[in-house]
Amino acid sequence: MLSVDNAGTLSVIGVYPQVARTFPIGEAMNKNLAIQGGNCNHRKYIPTLIEIVWKAELTGMAEGMREEDLAA
Repeated sequence: MLSVDNAGTLSVIGVYPQVARTFPIGEAMNKNLAIQGGNCNHRKYIPTLIEIVWKAELTGMAEGMREEDLAA
């Protein structure tokens, strides 16, 4: 949670084992974080994501975002 800004959103996706039952909820509350989570069909997306990474097509910008928006 160190990389999440105060009042930011922490999103957790994936499939987690039953033994993963602990989470530092107090730390999240002190930072006023919004937490979202859910399962993900990761096997569907992994081949496409690997291809994007290998081709260096990942820019870190959301669709429709302009480079000027990054400076704001």
